[in-house]
Amino acid sequence: MEIASIAARRVWQRDPPKPSINSFQDRFVELTFEQRANQHRVAWIVGALEVADLIAWADSEIETIRRPAIELIDLSMCCDLSAQQINELLAKLAQQTDDIESTCLGLSQLASVVRRNKVSTETAIVSCHRLLQNEKLLAHDYFAEFISLEDDASRLRDRVAGPINAAELRESLLETLDHLPELAQAFNAG
Repeated sequence: MEIASIAARRVWQRDPPKPSINSFQDRFVELTFEQRANQHRVAWIVGALEVADLIAWADSEIETIRRPAIELIDLSMCCDLSAQQINELLAKLAQQTDDIESTCLGLSQLASVVRRNKVSTETAIVSCHRLLQNEKLLAHDYFAEFISLEDDASRLRDRVAGPINAAELRESLLETLDHLPELAQAFNAG
């Protein structure tokens, strides 16, 4: 029994299922449209979503809204837009880009991408750190761990002796990202 679970865990780590962005939302908190837009904006900026994911989300939102915003319609047809233009559309839809809940959920999407080795640990950490710094959220208790992760990533990159190796850093990042939906739920409850 134990050997089977170890083998299953190895298969899952090598090719984990890609959760839909809404599965996090459905499990933990009910978000407003603006928060969902920010969740997608954050996930897009850190590299957890592709254009096709954003188009699918915009299409699903358009189906449920009587009069969708022009930015949502533009996002639905964003195949030819630059990353900057997509960022601007998502920011307009989000309205408030420093929302803790939606930021937690957006960042947590990065875990599946890291697990599938589509993004390196260092790139993921730097992306999260940069986003949180730009949003002025880095000092918030929920995101303070990203300061330590970025320090450890810098030490590894610069080959400075430190208390952590690459495998431990990856595991620490994944634990942090996996814990973010619970923090969003706690923030929502508090």
